[in-house]
Amino acid sequence: MNDTRTAYLDSYRALSVLAAAPKLTERWHSESALADFSVRGLAGHLIVRTGRAVLDYLDADLPAGASPVDGPRYYATVLGRMDAAEHEQVRVRGEAAAPDGPEGLLASYEGALEGLARLDEEPPDRLVHVYGGIVLRLDDYLVTRICEILIHADDLAVSLELDPPEFPRAAWDLVLEHLLAVARMTHGDRAALMGFSRRERDPGDVLRVF
Repeated sequence: MNDTRTAYLDSYRALSVLAAAPKLTERWHSESALADFSVRGLAGHLIVRTGRAVLDYLDADLPAGASPVDGPRYYATVLGRMDAAEHEQVRVRGEAAAPDGPEGLLASYEGALEGLARLDEEPPDRLVHVYGGIVLRLDDYLVTRICEILIHADDLAVSLELDPPEFPRAAWDLVLEHLLAVARMTHGDRAALMGFSRRERDPGDVLRVF
């Protein structure tokens, strides 16, 4: 298994400490630290969807003559065109991913984790047809899932007043490199540079790509 797939699986496995946390049960119906998300919806989005969606897309058909985009282009495209209704659908899918409470969520998580063993069998050039009708290489898509895992794990941990899980260094490297690429694609190289180095010439929120 290549480094990207290993980093994704290791990151997804690290969510087990949140999936089994007693505080998840205690705060299941509470509001989360992420605006407009309940703890239940955020947990479903993070703990189930970041694994289950990969399996669903591996099972989906590819359009004829599909030409893949890279991961940063996917994020820049999707984030740039999502409207309020689509954001609401993300929250609805998160709620729907955990209909049977924390115990059901844990069972769904464990089932997804078991199913993801198939990543080792997928060829290096495997394509997937994902959200928004976009086609990516599987490994590029997995980097976007690692981003979701690391960001939303922090959201959920804060919601539960817990420390976030420990993630592998390879996951952090992939995520930060990816998000910088999105910022550069969206705002340009000079704007990204000023965002890092010159407060007085920072256009503002350049490095915040979500």
